Amino acid sequence: AAKADVEVSPDPSLAGKFEVLIPVGIPDEGTFDWLDGFLQKNPHYVELSDRKIQDWAARSGMPKPKVAGACNDKPSFTYNVPSMDDGSLQR
Repeated sequence: AAKADVEVSPDPSLAGKFEVLIPVGIPDEGTFDWLDGFLQKNPHYVELSDRKIQDWAARSGMPKPKVAGACNDKPSFTYNVPSMDDGSLQR
C-alpha cells in the first residue's frame, strides 16, 4: 500500500498493559456522539464495532446498505459479501 493510504499505530503489546472500555448507553440517545468525542480526546483507544466495520467498508468503496428497520446500534450487513453478510467478519 502507498504510504499515504496507511495509518501506522504503535504496537500496544509492547507496553504490556491493556485496558478495555465498554460504553453502555440507551439506543439512539447520543451514545455514538459521546463515543466520537471520547475518541477525539483519547486517540490511543480504538473502537471495535459494527459501525467501524461499515466505515471501513465505505472507505473501501462499498456503499452502505439501505435496509428498512436497521438502526445505528445494529446496522444491516447486506453487502452481498459472504463474510460480511453471515457475521463471520465480526467474530
